[in-house]
Amino acid sequence: MSSRVTRFLIGCCLLVVGGASVVAVDDASAVRHIWTVPGTGPETLNKPWSVVVDADHLGEPSFVVADTGNHRVVRIALDGTMTVIAGTGEPGFNGDGNAAEARLDDPHGVALMPDRSILIADTNNHRIRRVFPGEDGTLRIETIAGTGEPGSDLGIGVAKAAQINQPYGIVVERTPYQSFIWFVDRGNHRVLGISRVVGQVGIMPYAGTGEKGFSGDGDDPKNAKLNEPSGIAMNSKGELFIADTGNHRIRKVFVDGENNLKIETVSGTGQAGYGPGYGPGGQFTARIPADKAQFDSPCGVAVGLKGEIYVADTLNNLVRVISKTNNVFIVAGTGSPEFGGDNQPASKAPLFNPTSVVECTNGTLLVTDAANNRLRLVADPETNNEITQHVRQ
Repeated sequence: MSSRVTRFLIGCCLLVVGGASVVAVDDASAVRHIWTVPGTGPETLNKPWSVVVDADHLGEPSFVVADTGNHRVVRIALDGTMTVIAGTGEPGFNGDGNAAEARLDDPHGVALMPDRSILIADTNNHRIRRVFPGEDGTLRIETIAGTGEPGSDLGIGVAKAAQINQPYGIVVERTPYQSFIWFVDRGNHRVLGISRVVGQVGIMPYAGTGEKGFSGDGDDPKNAKLNEPSGIAMNSKGELFIADTGNHRIRKVFVDGENNLKIETVSGTGQAGYGPGYGPGGQFTARIPADKAQFDSPCGVAVGLKGEIYVADTLNNLVRVISKTNNVFIVAGTGSPEFGGDNQPASKAPLFNPTSVVECTNGTLLVTDAANNRLRLVADPETNNEITQHVRQ
């Protein structure tokens, strides 16, 4: 591997939590290319939902992927080699212990803890689980939240005794004192937080009343209604962004000037669609004001290096960006649900139900192209050529 390629890949794998893409989003001349990550495709993955980058696994960066349709979490090395982290490939639950022997059921979310243990939103087992190295060197798995029975009762706030229902997106907030885990409790239309309190792992509501619907902008997030949210991301200021999938909106939880927690819509009108200037047989508009843009069941959201918000606009088959000037642009995809377009401009390459997006420190995007069973990279053409040459070696 050339030193230039090595520098790129290491740069790619130093993440902004929840991130995704682009330089000069207001510059129409900025063209990035797209290609498939080696080792990914229908032969190896089945509806991959989310990805996180482990910057230093045994001295090399690698990708950790929720391989949802195969009921497992896998690691993909830079050369395309794939190893199973957890899951036998059979759906179900057979207890905690050896991670390779543990069953998962439609896992959707993955995240890294500061100690580099791996968090899994084990969706249809209604649990948050953690994979970590055991004393004998084998990977172990444990449940940190959820009883396994779907429900909404958080009880006295002890995470392992609390009921959750189809956890999806998950993100870790690192603070000087401890790490907080935030996750989407999708079946209960809410976002929950996990933290260690007086020796116990506690769980608490953060956003959503538990009732499906839309309401609450400008109010406390716990009084707001969400509708089957999927993805979440957090910026450096501790603001939490929610892909409110069934409401076709991107929403933000933040602290206002009076130190009160509030929720607001960042973009999305609540109607499924694309926005002004597009219709059957029409053309995508290059720039749409954020307050007029529409999304169609967005499942992933991410925060960029410069504060941009990136959206996996799932049923529009696009990756889009909400710029700091409050305009929405296309990053990747044509809107057509199919596969094609490797090694050409990303905006000319079809995607099929993208579900998550992550940004690297060099501006490269990782996209889970779920229905195409692939992990895609989006970068500037020079970087694309370097990696393409490496992949062909």
